This record gives sequence, C-alpha cells and structure tokens, in this order.
Amino acid sequence: MKLHEFQSKEILRGYRVPTPAGEVAADPAAAGRIIEDNQKYPLVVKAQILAGGRGQGGGVRVCRDRAEALAAAEAILGMNLVTAQTGGQGQKVGRILLEQGVAIEQEFYLSLVVDRASAGIAILASAAGGMNIEELAAEQPELVVKVLVDPLAGLAGYHLRQLAFGLDLAPELHQEFAALCRNLYRCFTACDCLLLEINPLVLTVASKTEPVGDVANAYQTPKQFPIPVLSPWTPSWKLMTTPSFGTRSWRPCGIRPRSRSRSAGRGPPASTTSALRAISPAWSTGPGWPWPPWT
Repeated sequence: MKLHEFQSKEILRGYRVPTPAGEVAADPAAAGRIIEDNQKYPLVVKAQILAGGRGQGGGVRVCRDRAEALAAAEAILGMNLVTAQTGGQGQKVGRILLEQGVAIEQEFYLSLVVDRASAGIAILASAAGGMNIEELAAEQPELVVKVLVDPLAGLAGYHLRQLAFGLDLAPELHQEFAALCRNLYRCFTACDCLLLEINPLVLTVASKTEPVGDVANAYQTPKQFPIPVLSPWTPSWKLMTTPSFGTRSWRPCGIRPRSRSRSAGRGPPASTTSALRAISPAWSTGPGWPWPPWT
C-alpha cells in the first residue's frame, strides 16, 4: 500500500521529523483560497500521484508570486502526468500540495527499505540527492552509502556515524542528523513500512537538516487512518493483527514472557526473551517468523 506525499508527511510529523508547512487542494477553488491566504514566497506546487519523477514530468513547480502559483495550480490539477514510473499511460492528478519553499544549501538522498537478502533493514544515503538519483545509483554506486541494521538489535550509534561520515557532514550536524535518523527508524518500524524514502533531504542555509520530498509505502494504522484503504495484495495476517498493532502489544509472535527461574529446556533463555520483547510490534507480527522454535 502506497501513500501520497502529503499523507506521509502527516505521519512523519508525528515522529518529530521536520517537514515544510503545506496544505492540500483537490480543486482550483480550494487552491485559490490557499494561495490568497499565503503571504510567503516561494511557494511550491506539487502534484500528488503514487509515482516518483514528478519534477521531471512537470508536476512540481516553484512559484515566486501569486500569479505564478495560480497558473501552476490550474495547470497541474487534472493533468495526466507521465513519469518514468507511471508508464506511457500516466496518472491523472487529483490533488496538489502547496508547500512553503526553503532556502537549500545542499540536497541529500535518504531511504530505509526492507532488505530481504539480509533479513534486515537497509539504510541508503547519498550526498548527491535530488532528481536522477536512480541513474546516479546505477552509474556511480560508490556515491551511495548502504548500512544494514539488524531489526532485533536495532539502530546503533555506529550505524549513524557510518552514515554521517559517508555523507561527509560537518561535525556540528552529526547530532542533529542522528536524531533525525532515529526518528525515521522509529517511524519505519512502528508503521510497518516496506520503503520510506526522502528525496531530497536538504540542508538549509540556516544549517538545519529538513526532509523535503517524497515519502512512500507506509502501512496505515487505525490510529492514523480510521477508514482502512486496502490494496489487492494486502495480506490476511495484516488484517487480523491490526488491533494488536494499533494498541502496541509487547508480546511479539505470541511469545509470553517467562520467568528466569525456569529450568533450561522449558523456555527460552532470559536474554533471548528480553531481545524479543524489545522488538517493535510492527516487525513481530509479519509472516515468515518461525523463530524461535518453541512458539
């Protein structure tokens, strides 16, 4: 299940990830009201479709004044946007996001994705963020930093240092970048994401890291979206475990905490039980978890 950019940013704000201020419009009248109330420029008008490459396809426009913003909103709303990810048929734009522009000093790429080969979470980062990141990764893979995280152990300090040094961040930005990555990791695991992508993550002129751009593929929890939106491939186990996920049960995989006084062979070691209890419920309710064998 994929989410639009504006939906993803609402979730990220709940995890203390800074995002630019913006409002969504589904028709020209609503867009006009937002533009009339806006007093700050530049204003960025973004098409909301479930595909990347919107900027190259003409779905993202930076407007310097009210007239430009009105013209951009009218042009983008209802257009059939064709990008590298939509195919030749394109997608019709039903909503636009009108967002405050920021003074960008440098753009980065940052994403978290389930890495099935390592049965973990891969964090990908690059100092060459922005458009054409796919081509860059194919032609110059050495510019992309990849860090693998064991979901049982969680995100550690050495992971964050590897990312910060790989991006060649100034030392004074390391602490702020580490806090941002921790919040993104919490969001990724708590929302049971397959992919969480920020492109670009920007360093502003005021030397603050701020995510601006696309964030995709977060599962929707009852607390965030009371009306479920299901895709054709929504697994049955996800539907059955939603109430437990929403209430943050701390008994992953149905394993009950057992006393340390139990003899060997009657239950898991105390250290293993502690590690399991530390797992986010989002990661413990999925299929393919036959371990440990005594469940």
